[in-house]
Parts: sequence; structure tokens; C-alpha cells
Amino acid sequence: MYLFTLAISGLAGLSALFFIFYKILSLSKHLIGPLRRDRIFGFLALSVLIHFMVAGLTESLLNIHVLISTFAFIMGVSVREFKANS
Repeated sequence: MYLFTLAISGLAGLSALFFIFYKILSLSKHLIGPLRRDRIFGFLALSVLIHFMVAGLTESLLNIHVLISTFAFIMGVSVREFKANS
């Protein structure tokens, strides 16, 4: 996934991909924080992010529409819960 993104979009695309991963990681860290009743969404977002980052080492998951839709749905639900409870 990383080499494919670099080849197609260049350094700007690869930087954008890493920025998206970084923002999800920081959001998950905040959601998993102490005394949060919606910690499950933080763990869900973190587990999906780790799966995509590790699986992205061998295959470009962003080209499979079902996987990117699932990724977007899970992240959307996690962000919604973060925004609703902030």
C-alpha cells in the first residue's frame, strides 16, 4: 500500500496517508483514555488502524472498495462517538 501510494501520488500522497493514520492514532489514544465510557470505540478504531497498517505492508488495501468502505464506516462511527461525547 505504501509503495503503491508513493508511486501513484508521490510524496504528497504518502504524507497524506501517514497523516490520516496519525490522526486516527491520536484520536484512538484520546478515546482509550481513563474514565471514558466509550473506550470500546477507541479500541475498535485502533485495532482497525493496526490491521490496515500491517496488512498494507503486503497488499494495497485501499484499492478494494469493500475494505475501504468498511474502514471509512468504522472510523466514522468512532469519530462520531468522539465528537458527540467531547
